Amino acid sequence: MRPNVPYALLLAALLLWTLACGSFDRLPSLRPASPYDAYARSLTETAALSKAAGNSIAGDWVSAGELAIDQPVDFDLPFQEAMFFDPRRVKAVAYRLELRRGQTLVGEVEVPEDNGAPCFLDLFLVAESGETPRDKPKRVAQAGKGSTELTHRVRRSGTYVLRMQPAMAARGLYTLDVVYQASLTFPVAGHDPRAVASVFGDPRSGGRSHHGIDIFAPRGTAAVAATNGRVTRVGSNRLGGNVVWMRGDGVSFYYAHLEAQSVSTGQAVKAGDTVGRVGNSGNAATTPPHLHFGIYDGGAVDPLPYLSASSAPSPVEVDTDRLGGWARIRGNQVNFRQGPSTQTAVLDKLPRSTVARLQGAHRGWYRAELPDGREGYLFASLTEGTDKPLRRLTIDRHGRPLQYLPEPSATIAANLPPGHKVEVLGSFGDYLLVRPDEETVGWMPEQPVADPAAPASGAVP
Repeated sequence: MRPNVPYALLLAALLLWTLACGSFDRLPSLRPASPYDAYARSLTETAALSKAAGNSIAGDWVSAGELAIDQPVDFDLPFQEAMFFDPRRVKAVAYRLELRRGQTLVGEVEVPEDNGAPCFLDLFLVAESGETPRDKPKRVAQAGKGSTELTHRVRRSGTYVLRMQPAMAARGLYTLDVVYQASLTFPVAGHDPRAVASVFGDPRSGGRSHHGIDIFAPRGTAAVAATNGRVTRVGSNRLGGNVVWMRGDGVSFYYAHLEAQSVSTGQAVKAGDTVGRVGNSGNAATTPPHLHFGIYDGGAVDPLPYLSASSAPSPVEVDTDRLGGWARIRGNQVNFRQGPSTQTAVLDKLPRSTVARLQGAHRGWYRAELPDGREGYLFASLTEGTDKPLRRLTIDRHGRPLQYLPEPSATIAANLPPGHKVEVLGSFGDYLLVRPDEETVGWMPEQPVADPAAPASGAVP
């Protein structure tokens, strides 16, 4: 039943109760909900209005999202994966990524043209580098309302989980592309990370380590501002020679070994503006001209992730028209792996003719779900379709139940009478996947089912 108390009065009562308790800490957050949370709330409200028992619609959708975060698949950047979503099932997928401070992560979903169901992208921090995983992953970014793209500048190196979950009743092929982009303009004009010859942490004389990167370029090449900001100091020192310090994006940038400086202290600069010329001043006098470029944020940090971009992800190489349907194993003892790589753990070895539902595709791999609910990856060339039956079988005199799942407690869809002919499409454990007619597919015990009312073998009736 809908409450007959106006919403404003309920809110006022909540506020008065909170004040009476003497604490503002219990006030609900006034920050706008993320698109994901707002949608989950709308499901709950819809279920309440339609008197849906237990808000099961919203509960199932949120549970699917939480399960995906708890069971992510390890992926390396960049990557592309296509996923088929069935409107009869509530599902989300998640990817565990190792991200470095300074990278800009970009994830974008291609939604089926004939399906208006939105898709939600959310990024969670699981653990910072060197720390134990959080009890509850912290959401650090999400795609905006109505957007299919998530962009996030990584502030802390660590383990992250990216979740993709479409709205209820989504159907069709959703393709996710994930890459990383440079967060800053490259500080030497006309060059890119291939010009870096000495990286962060390399050993230096006197037990020092390199607190930046060295970018080699012809003498006089423009050294440019990596972002919009302001020059904080122009000068010289024994190690760096002619140097420029600037600040922008909340961090400090250090340009050293310059042939000459082109800016003055206090000057505002924009990304790409010339701040000096590449040289070999200071303790670099015996080396070819190069720019020492450093970034400082509470200490020196590695500049390379800020300046590097990934290539485009390798495209899916397999037939995506097969997604959503059954496939069977065409080899002997095929590895069912945790991820789409031969370097990932083997979850099981599947015998010939084992069937699995194809859920997604990555390069030359299929993401597959076994009839018992386990998910993993199969190399596509070791699978085949089930359109062509393995053999035809005539039901014996005992008859057989046709079930929805290959397990003893599964619901029986029909009883196949003696003499009925079925096509065998594959197997799983002690069950056969069969097609008793052109429109029906189900599971049948491979051996006759004992009649519980019949006497045991050898018993006297």
